[in-house]
Amino acid sequence: MGEEPALPDVGPATDSQQARQDALSVAVAFVAAMTDTSVPFDQWRAQLRPLVDDTLFRQLGGCDGCGDVDASWFNLGKPTGPGQLSGLPVPVLAVVDVPTSRGTVTVTMTRLSDGAPWLVGRFE
Repeated sequence: MGEEPALPDVGPATDSQQARQDALSVAVAFVAAMTDTSVPFDQWRAQLRPLVDDTLFRQLGGCDGCGDVDASWFNLGKPTGPGQLSGLPVPVLAVVDVPTSRGTVTVTMTRLSDGAPWLVGRFE
């Protein structure tokens, strides 16, 4: 019998400073893009597309027949400062609180793996 192929050593999950900074940046960029009423609807969707997952994009009117955009989304308030990680971040999940002119928006993001881009899946 031959030897079993060696499995790659993937090492422990990492929580790098860069991953944290990326999560904070995406959360603030998302809130800023959500509240940008200075652009036409198609441009608004286009600037959100790289920041959100497929499910949220559909909820944001990202496809024909997906439904109407909720006007309250534009009332989140403009970001007024840097975001703060809420709770303990893990390599593929981050929750960021973004201060705005109307209170705090909590942005939940995931990514497929360490090093993959953060995508917003939920906000409140």
